[in-house]
Amino acid sequence: MRRAAWLCVLLAVAACRRVPQPGLEGPLAVKNVTLAFPMDQQGDLFFEVVLPPSIPRVASARWELWLAGRRFAEGVLSNPEATSGAGGERLVRISAPLTWRHLGWRDGSTFLDVGVRGEVTPWGAPEGLRLPFRARTEVLVTGAPMLEDVAVER
Repeated sequence: MRRAAWLCVLLAVAACRRVPQPGLEGPLAVKNVTLAFPMDQQGDLFFEVVLPPSIPRVASARWELWLAGRRFAEGVLSNPEATSGAGGERLVRISAPLTWRHLGWRDGSTFLDVGVRGEVTPWGAPEGLRLPFRARTEVLVTGAPMLEDVAVER
């Protein structure tokens, strides 16, 4: 009988860990994706992740940058500051320098198919709790590294 009681307790605990928290369904929203390649072999990435009100602080943010469906860069930001955006939403701002070698350079304005994805880990969250985010958009740049099929035809 004691084994059955412990088994029920273990099953209940396991089930509770899998119940989604309110307001955390689906990936977090991403805003203001910008990408700039101001000079050959250097660039900048910036985007913001919208946090639910129940997450006041973030311990870490892992991100990946994709160009035309191919991974171009990745990074980890420890203890990023959550700030208030317009409208009172809580945002984590991700800003990272980009560098590359052995790629050609494309002068002139072009649209790039840009994707960002990753996850944020809330401060003090149970081990394994990570909140995913992702976005895909087109960004107009004035120059870019030359990759096969990266430019979006307009």
